[in-house]
Amino acid sequence: MNNFSGKNVMIYGAGTGLGKSLAAALGKERANLALISEKRSDLEDVEREVGIFRTRVYGYTCDSGSGKDVERTIKTVLGHFDAIDIIIHIPLPFACAPYTQCTRDAVFNEMQRRIAGPILLMRHFVNDMGAKNSGSIVIAVDDTAVRGRSAHALAGAASSGMKGFADALRVEMKTRGASKVHVTTALIGGSGMNRGDGATEKILEALKSGKTSITYPSGAGLLSRFRH
Repeated sequence: MNNFSGKNVMIYGAGTGLGKSLAAALGKERANLALISEKRSDLEDVEREVGIFRTRVYGYTCDSGSGKDVERTIKTVLGHFDAIDIIIHIPLPFACAPYTQCTRDAVFNEMQRRIAGPILLMRHFVNDMGAKNSGSIVIAVDDTAVRGRSAHALAGAASSGMKGFADALRVEMKTRGASKVHVTTALIGGSGMNRGDGATEKILEALKSGKTSITYPSGAGLLSRFRH
């Protein structure tokens, strides 16, 4: 995929940081954008900044902790786009308490917001990609969540879960004969998730080349955490 012009791109977590940076970069390359965030105020800033490129830009608020809201968001996106060519998942910012202080409901709610909700949101569009044997999916994983820091246990569980989801999805696409659907895992550390920095360029390069995994900052040590 050397040209993003006219492609329909859905970015989950588009309101801040890396998601916002990717929206700007893809808008500049004339992609159409379906931008999803939990906060309407964040989307307004992104829509205003990307709107100068005169592409189709729609912002959607979605409470991924609610299955009904996820289904509503899917229907709303389908009202504006016949299909999605590229899906980019950016994890939610950390908001969870230390694991030992979490209630049962808190654990289930965080897993719903960070894993189940995003996976359900992608499902219809991924199925469509598989049927057409065309499309790209990027699952960004926050390295900070898997470093063993206090209050990051649930975020670490979700990050590892999304990495496993991406790997399994890649195999599933090949098994069903949809080898042209590219699934990329992007392990992002440092300030890459908060500001975009060089992570944006690395993800765009991966989309163009069809790489299955990237790290930013680069280094085998980051990815090795998920291999053992």
